[in-house]
Parts: sequence; structure tokens; C-alpha cells
Amino acid sequence: LVGDQVTLNVNVFLRSLVQAIGVLIFMFIVSWQLSILAFISVPAITLLSKWYGQFIRKLTKVMQTKLASGNSVSEAAISSMPTVRA
Repeated sequence: LVGDQVTLNVNVFLRSLVQAIGVLIFMFIVSWQLSILAFISVPAITLLSKWYGQFIRKLTKVMQTKLASGNSVSEAAISSMPTVRA
């Protein structure tokens, strides 16, 4: 059972590796300039996306804290109002 799983994983890995190498060769045959641009821009965009995600996560935490503070103030104000019953 474990041997079958290892064989399957090796098979999938080798197939993916051959496919990736084939795609890279095809990219360089079609346009080597565009391929180099892709290899430069993809890591840069990935890093920018990661930085932006962390920035947004920090802003979201600050916003949640401010919202909780505002909710507690409004709850205190509403709870201190007298209830009028007819």
C-alpha cells in the first residue's frame, strides 16, 4: 500500500517535471525576451502580493479593534437610556 503510493507520487512528479521542462523550452523557442520578462516579473509580483496581503491583514486587525471599541461605546450609551413603557 505504501509502496504503491510512493510509486504514484514519483510517477506524478516525473510527469510534471517533464511537462515543466517542455513548457520552458517551448516558451524560449516562441520568444526568449518574453520568457525572461516572465521570469523576472512573476517573482516580483509574488513578493508585492505577499507584502500587500500582510498590509491589508494589519489594517483589518486595526479596523476590527476600532469597530469593537465603537460598539462598546454605543452599547454603553444605549444601555444607559431609560426605557419608556406606555
